[in-house]
Amino acid sequence: MTAAIIATFAFGSTYVTFQQIGRRAANTAPAAAAAARTMGTDTVTWQPETGLRMAIVAREAAGKVVVAGQSLAPVEASDRMTLLILAAGWLGSMVVISGALGAATLMDRRAGRVPWRRIGESAG
Repeated sequence: MTAAIIATFAFGSTYVTFQQIGRRAANTAPAAAAAARTMGTDTVTWQPETGLRMAIVAREAAGKVVVAGQSLAPVEASDRMTLLILAAGWLGSMVVISGALGAATLMDRRAGRVPWRRIGESAG
């Protein structure tokens, strides 16, 4: 059980990390396009219509505001692929952990030991 919890935490943390890296990287191109501003930046995720999300960066330049953006579709597609890969890895680790537990239980039974017996409980 402990191994399953650790594996779940490890794969979940990895997914969140990659998702955040991808999302933050989506602001890089718009920020470069709006690079005329010397102080501060405003960033926002905007969904003008269902199924269309944009990463937007706004900077002031010569008394005007430069706004640049890009679709989050490539980032979200990468995010889905990362989720699928990590979910497959997690599922594989659960199979290995279950197999190891099953093998250990079988070996204990063949050796005459009763697995998971409470202290003070008879083998009886």
